[in-house]
Amino acid sequence: MIYWINKTKNMKKISQLVKTLSASEVKMVTKYYTISPKIEYNLKIKLFEVILENTEISDNEAAKRIGKTNNAAFSMLKSRLQEDIMKVLIVEGKDKIFTTNYYKARHKVHFMMLEMDILNDRNLGELGTETIMKARRLAQKYELVNDLVVINDMLLYTNQFKAGPTGFKKLRQESIKELDNAEKLFWGTDFFKQITMPTLYSTNKNLSTLDASKIAVDNLEVLSKSSEVSRLHYFFLRAKILYNMELKNYRDARKYAIEFLKFIQTTEPLNTSDNNGGAHMLIGLMSLYLHQYTSTIKYAYGGLDYFYKDSNNQVSMYEMVFHANFYKKDYAKAKDIVDYVKGIKNIKAGSFLYSKWLYFNANIEFATKDPKSTLKTLKRHSFLKTDKSGWRLGYRILELISLLELENYDVLPYRLETFRKLLSSITKENVTRPKAMLLLMNRLVKSNFDFKQVSEKMHDTIQLLRDGKDSYAWDMRGYEIIKFDEWWDSKLKAKR
Repeated sequence: MIYWINKTKNMKKISQLVKTLSASEVKMVTKYYTISPKIEYNLKIKLFEVILENTEISDNEAAKRIGKTNNAAFSMLKSRLQEDIMKVLIVEGKDKIFTTNYYKARHKVHFMMLEMDILNDRNLGELGTETIMKARRLAQKYELVNDLVVINDMLLYTNQFKAGPTGFKKLRQESIKELDNAEKLFWGTDFFKQITMPTLYSTNKNLSTLDASKIAVDNLEVLSKSSEVSRLHYFFLRAKILYNMELKNYRDARKYAIEFLKFIQTTEPLNTSDNNGGAHMLIGLMSLYLHQYTSTIKYAYGGLDYFYKDSNNQVSMYEMVFHANFYKKDYAKAKDIVDYVKGIKNIKAGSFLYSKWLYFNANIEFATKDPKSTLKTLKRHSFLKTDKSGWRLGYRILELISLLELENYDVLPYRLETFRKLLSSITKENVTRPKAMLLLMNRLVKSNFDFKQVSEKMHDTIQLLRDGKDSYAWDMRGYEIIKFDEWWDSKLKAKR
């Protein structure tokens, strides 16, 4: 029985699990049910087949399809179906359910540890020892430090008289070494989390986040040099990348990201799909910040297949490709990416993600001198106007500069007042940059839309946006895709 399953699970969650099953795994689950005559199993296989036919099916529709109602009993049926799928994957699938050698090894080690307990319970100690020794060798190969601590403890308990004093002493020393490695790995994980989750791990209020990160990086370097456990060096390199990103030192961050990719690809325990995909994503991201757009596209596409098709990670890769193409002014390719992502089955019209990509499309329309289409696109899907994550600012800014492009001056004061109210309601985000934009556009209205006059009177404000330092920094992956100061300068040139 798998007790951790939520008994009020909805169809979306069970459908997500079914969608990950390969053709051979679907056959295993079907076979598991066909050998049982129980009526409950017949209901489970019916539900399983219904989900296979339509992974987007609702609870009510799924219950109706198998002749039931959507009630507590149906919720229990869904939970038991998930339990059965997991049992089949664990027992029948064995190491085939994993795509990377590290997880295959860990699963196999855990399986053999269970085998040893069963064999020892049946007084088959010799077979149990053979099994656990295989598990030990595999755990050593993949640096499964915590598992090695348990395995050595099992061996010390079962072989304390068989190995003799010398063998016992050697095994005990190895156990102490693994305990030391486990302690270092614990601290390594903790130091790494101090960087990745600073708000949860901040204990010294006198230290800035950057200073705390530097201390964590230094501690990880010491640990990495003091142990052969590869994950400690993994944490150190990742920490160096993140620390340099905080410093906006993207050149060094990219250098460490490339070193990280080479390290994981030559270290078997770390050579996983997630790590490879993550490394490609980091290099692509640093390349983007360095305006190395060809490199961004290369690493984004290079890392794409390490993730599941059309997963959130793949969508993040496509987003980097969109930005790279957009900023190199290859708008046709940027549009191709937008159209592909909008067509992904899991990205539903009306969702935040769909609206975000529609907003990307609106920026392409603006960049290709079609502000009328930009406004139509924004109006067609106004979800981002109420979004709380920052994109609503981008929506309003793009709307305002589109109105200015069209010289639709009558509605502009009203729209600027709406924008002012929005900015005044935001207390936790940095809005220094959009506030400067508001000042410029309000002055533009008062100056009868004379860009040259406003530029002369408010030169310092415009220059702050151009320089983009400190709180005026421009985030090229954020909501301001059309850089406001560059757009303003283009209007100045056009007026000459």
